Amino acid sequence: MLAVGMAIIDLVMMETILEMIECCQL
Repeated sequence: MLAVGMAIIDLVMMETILEMIECCQL
């Protein structure tokens, strides 16, 4: 369960980071 939670958190962090990078580029 903890491993799954960590994987989900990693995916969310990656999405947020990608969105931040896109905002900075615009």
